[in-house]
Amino acid sequence: MTWRSRFHLNTAISSIMELVNFTYTLPLDEIRKNEVELLAYLLLLKNMLLLLSPFVPHLAEELWHGAGFPGFVVAQPWPVHDDTLAKEDVVEVVIQVNGKLRSKVDVPRDSAEDSVKALALGTNAS
Repeated sequence: MTWRSRFHLNTAISSIMELVNFTYTLPLDEIRKNEVELLAYLLLLKNMLLLLSPFVPHLAEELWHGAGFPGFVVAQPWPVHDDTLAKEDVVEVVIQVNGKLRSKVDVPRDSAEDSVKALALGTNAS
């Protein structure tokens, strides 16, 4: 087993790129008008730089200082993950018949199995 297969560096970079692409969709003009949204945006940038720092430490350090954050990026604590914030309220259930995709339905995460089956049978799953 090589080090590449253990660390999955390409997956980490890909996830960071998804975060970067998400930031491009944010309406910066509207964010600048709202103090709470601006603080959330700055926290997003700060955490993005922290996540980038192991891969491109010199660039992350330059961006860190350019953004006006104090200290060194390498000396900052790692972002803390909160499972409750990451949990989706609605999940997508795939409906298959004989192994073939027939439909997809969105259901609340805490739905009972019987209600999901009834919803699936009510769709065009035949």
